[in-house]
Amino acid sequence: RMTRRLRRGPAGQALRRAILAAVAGSITLTAAACSTTTSDSGTAAAESASRAIALRDFSETTLPTGIPVAFRLDDVLAHWCTACLTNVYNIFLEERVPLTVGVIGKDIDSGAAYNQAGARPAGTQMTLDAMSRFKSAGIPFEIASHSYSHPARGMPSLGGVDPQTEELAKAQTSIAKALGVTPMTFIPPTNRVDAATYSAMKRIGLRSVSGQCTWPHTNTEDDWTGDGTHDYCSGGSTTGNPTSIEMDRHIPNNVVEGIRTVPAGVVIDAWSDFAQPVNQLSAYNWITTQYNAQGFAVIMLHPREMAADHCEGNPSSTLDQEKVDAIRAIISKGRQLNWSFATLNGLPAS
Repeated sequence: RMTRRLRRGPAGQALRRAILAAVAGSITLTAAACSTTTSDSGTAAAESASRAIALRDFSETTLPTGIPVAFRLDDVLAHWCTACLTNVYNIFLEERVPLTVGVIGKDIDSGAAYNQAGARPAGTQMTLDAMSRFKSAGIPFEIASHSYSHPARGMPSLGGVDPQTEELAKAQTSIAKALGVTPMTFIPPTNRVDAATYSAMKRIGLRSVSGQCTWPHTNTEDDWTGDGTHDYCSGGSTTGNPTSIEMDRHIPNNVVEGIRTVPAGVVIDAWSDFAQPVNQLSAYNWITTQYNAQGFAVIMLHPREMAADHCEGNPSSTLDQEKVDAIRAIISKGRQLNWSFATLNGLPAS
C-alpha cells in the first residue's frame, strides 16, 4: 500500500509530520474541552453534540482501508472493578471481534484452579467463562500478562533483570494456575519498560510486548539508537535509564532480545482520565497515525473507563453507554473499511 511504502522514505517522513500535526491539533482541542466541567447537564449535552458534528464531518476517505486492528483490555483483576467485566466481554462476543485481556496476576489464583471445582474470585470466574464462550464461538481471545503487582511507576522502578524476572514469573505462575494458559504477550504497567524488562521477558519465554506509543512527544534523550529518527514508543523514565521501545523504521518486525514490539496508541476518551467523555475523532486520528507509522493499530481499554460508575462507590454491572456506542461505532466503521480485527498475538508480522 502506498502509505506503507511512503513511510520509509523522505516523503513518508513528511506524511507522518503532517499526520502528527493534525493529531496534535486534535489533542489540543480535546484538552481544552476536557478542562471544562461536565457536571452541568447542559454543558455535557453541548459537548456531546459538538463531538457528534465532528464525527459527522470526518470523511471516510481520510481513514485507510484494510488496517489490522487489535483491542487491548488492561487491568483485569481478581476482585476490583469486576462487576461490569462480563458485560465488557459481551460487547466483543456480540460483535464477534477478537480481544486481548491484560490480567494482573495478584490474587487471580486465590480460588480453585481452572481445572478444579470450587469458588473463585469474580474476575477469575468471569474471565474463565469468557474464554469458554469465545472459544465456542470461534473468536480469538488472548490472555496477556499485565504483571503480578502492577508497580505504579512501571517495571523499571523494580530495579534490574532479577527483580523484574521475579515479578513476571509470579504473574505467569498465577495466571496459568487460575486460567490454564501461559501468556506469550506482556502489557507493561503504565506502558513503561527498559532494557532489563526485555531481558526478564526473554528469561521466562514471553514473546511480545505492547507498550504505549507517544510519537508526538518523543525527544532525543530517549533515543536508544542516537540517530534522531524517533521511530519508537516510550514511557517516562523512572530510573534515569532508557525506557524507550526502539522502533528504527522496522515496524512491526521490530525485535529486541527476541521480543516483538506491538505498541498501543489509541484510546477512546483521554489518556489521563477515564471519566472523560468519548472523543471518537481523536481515536480515529490515532488509528490513522498508528497505521501510517507501524502498519497496524492497537486500541487500549480498561474496565474502569467502561463502567458507568467508573468503579467508584457501589459496584455496578452497568456500562457507560457512550463508550459502548463508541466501540461499536469503531468496529462498524472498520468493517465498512475492511479492517481486520485480531488479538495482539494475531496481528500480522509484516
